[in-house]
Amino acid sequence: MICDTDLLVVIVWSEVRFGQCHPWILETFARRIDQRDRHYLLCDCDIPWQPDPLRESADSRPELFELYRQKLDYYELPYTVITGDRETRLARALALF
Repeated sequence: MICDTDLLVVIVWSEVRFGQCHPWILETFARRIDQRDRHYLLCDCDIPWQPDPLRESADSRPELFELYRQKLDYYELPYTVITGDRETRLARALALF
């Protein structure tokens, strides 16, 4: 199963949007045992940004990418950076599994 949102995303966006994250979210994320069984796909910002009603931060994509990388490293979570055009990204992601 591939999901595009979990508590890690909530942590990053809470810190970006509000300057902090609620302790319950941090504690819940930190104590989840099954997180180590996940493998994160960290998508690079090397393709053009496309606006939609839910997307924002077109100019801060590199900073957001780095925040996600720092969180993944901090929690020692396995991840692979996915780069390239859409077809290449999909092929690289599928090759991991």
